[in-house]
Amino acid sequence: PRFMAVDGLTVLGGSNSVLQLSDSLDFQVQVAGDSVGKIVRQTYLRLFMFPLTMWDMRYPSGSTSCSASCTAYEKTRCTGLVECSVEAVTDLAQNNVIRLVLPADMDDITGETKHIFRVSSLTLPARGFFPTRVGAQIGLQDGTQPDYQLSSGSYLWKQPDAGAVVAEIVTRERDGNSRPFKGDTGNVLYAHLVLAATLYAESLESTAAFSVTLPPGYIGIDAGPLPTDLAVLDAAGVDPPLGRGSLAAARWSCAASVCTYTLGVHDVLHAGTHFFASFTVNNPSTALLRSDASNRWLLSMTGTGRHTAALTVPPVPFVAVSHAGTSDFGANVAVLG
Repeated sequence: PRFMAVDGLTVLGGSNSVLQLSDSLDFQVQVAGDSVGKIVRQTYLRLFMFPLTMWDMRYPSGSTSCSASCTAYEKTRCTGLVECSVEAVTDLAQNNVIRLVLPADMDDITGETKHIFRVSSLTLPARGFFPTRVGAQIGLQDGTQPDYQLSSGSYLWKQPDAGAVVAEIVTRERDGNSRPFKGDTGNVLYAHLVLAATLYAESLESTAAFSVTLPPGYIGIDAGPLPTDLAVLDAAGVDPPLGRGSLAAARWSCAASVCTYTLGVHDVLHAGTHFFASFTVNNPSTALLRSDASNRWLLSMTGTGRHTAALTVPPVPFVAVSHAGTSDFGANVAVLG
C-alpha cells in the first residue's frame, strides 16, 4: 500500500489552514492512495503526533480504546469497525502514536477514492504547541511494506492549559529589587520562567518570541541573564533544583512596558526548560501594593511553528509556584511610597 504522492493524508477542518485542538483530541483526515499500491481493507494506518515528546495520549475513563469512524467517498463503501488504539513510537516511551485498523468492509483507497477517517476520545497534552504536521504511515499488519508521509491540509495547534506555564518574580531578600521606591530608576528584578510550548524559528520568515509585560507605570530599560550568585539559586532543601539557565542578552529588546526575547533562525527553546531573566526597569511614579489588581506581570508567546502565519498565546499572569512555604518567589513586588 502507498499514499498518493501529494496529499496522501490531509487534515481537514480549522480556519486559515490551522485546526485548533481543545478539550480532547478530535480531528478528521482524508486518505488518498496510489494508483498502483492501493490501500486495502484492514491495513494499518499510524498517525504520529508531533511533537512526539509532548504527547502521552490516554483513553477516556473506563474505556480501553479510542473512537474512530469512516465516512466513505461518494458512491463507495467504508463501513464497519475502525479499530483505534494508541502506542509508543519506541519501547518504554509515552503514547504518541494513534493506530487505526481500516475496516473489513471498505472499498480500496486510491487516487480517486478518498475516504475520511475521524479520530476522537483521546486526551491532549497539558502543554501546548504551535502549528505542526502529523506523520502518517500506512502498512500491512505484519509491519511490512510501510509508506510514510507528512500530512497536508490544516496544521494542528494547541494552546497550553491553565497552570502549564511557570512565570514568577524572585522575591527572596537581597535577590534584586534593591531600589523599591516609587520613581526609582535602574531597579533590577529577576524572573523565573518555564514556557509551556516549544518556540522554534525554522527560517528567516519564521516568528518565535515571548514577551514579558510589566505592570502599568513600569518602563522596561533592559533585559538579559542573571548573576550566578543569587541566593535563591542555592536555596537549601529544594527539590528539584531550578537550575541556572539564562538567555542571550543580545536577543532581548524592551519598549515601554514590554520586554521581548526573539529567537534567531534555527534557535529553539523547548517547552519545560527552566530559565531566569533579569529586567532593569524604572519604577512607577506612584506607590503600588502587591495586592493591587493592576500589579500584574504577564507572559505571552508568539510563533509560526511549521506554519507561515504567527499565532499568539494569550498572556498568562505571573503566579508564585516554586519553593512553596517560602518568600522566594511571588507574582509581583510592591512599589513603596
